[in-house]
Amino acid sequence: MDRANWSVPRADFRVQQDVRVRFNEIDGQNIVFSGNYLIYADIGVTEYFRALGEGQPGPYFHQYGTDIREVHSEIDYHAPARLDELITIAARVSPLPATGAVETVSDEQALQLALIADGLDHQDYFQVLQVPQTATAGEIKRSFYRDSRVYHPDRIFHLPDGKPKSDIGAIYRRITEAYYVLRDDAKRKKYLVDVTGPERATKLRYTEASEAELKAEAKKVVEEEFGTTPKGRQFFKTALQEIERQQWAAAERNLKSAIMYESSNAKFKEKLALVQAKLDDQRKVGGDSFKIK
Repeated sequence: MDRANWSVPRADFRVQQDVRVRFNEIDGQNIVFSGNYLIYADIGVTEYFRALGEGQPGPYFHQYGTDIREVHSEIDYHAPARLDELITIAARVSPLPATGAVETVSDEQALQLALIADGLDHQDYFQVLQVPQTATAGEIKRSFYRDSRVYHPDRIFHLPDGKPKSDIGAIYRRITEAYYVLRDDAKRKKYLVDVTGPERATKLRYTEASEAELKAEAKKVVEEEFGTTPKGRQFFKTALQEIERQQWAAAERNLKSAIMYESSNAKFKEKLALVQAKLDDQRKVGGDSFKIK
């Protein structure tokens, strides 16, 4: 698999296990059958307990008189795993429970929170929200709602001040920041160019300068499309309406008026040339009937 496009950095996972896709795991297209990804998830659980020094999870739970229950499974499909391909199964425990108030944080949870918070400045917004760069607006929204509920400040109101509480706040703010940028089509488009370019390391955060640059770019597009002066834009838009109605003479008058205000506007001149060509065609077809008497 193309590991360069992981949406979550591998360093965020303390447990990683490489496995090879076997023949009995694939379908007729030589890609892993969807249900088998849950088997890979089970391997991740087993390896997580092995990393804790407990080996298989069964004896661990039996020893402490408890058990593990799978109450919800969710798979986000990004790319297929293929026959004989070596894939990496990475596992980690969510640093916080999915629901309810958080009043205490264990040492293990604090460590996980620190790993996530300390890695924020090295991640782009797609990685923060754990979505691929090709994610749709719906996928981005679902990811934000999922993670923002986990790290919402209201849940840690009773948590004592300290690094865990500070880390949770930092994670929540970055999740919100990521969503603010990626939910906007224009911002997301520009941001994607930035983080896939040679200056990626300096473009991971969307700053006020980025906002100003985007607004300037949008203004430039509007000016190139409709003109730079109020009067020029007004006459040009009227000319476009006349072109739509095929009123070529009226369109020519309005374009000439627009050029009076913006004599160097190439867009206006281009449209005028097209309109005048249409008028010439009409005169050729109509002959003397178009001459002013």
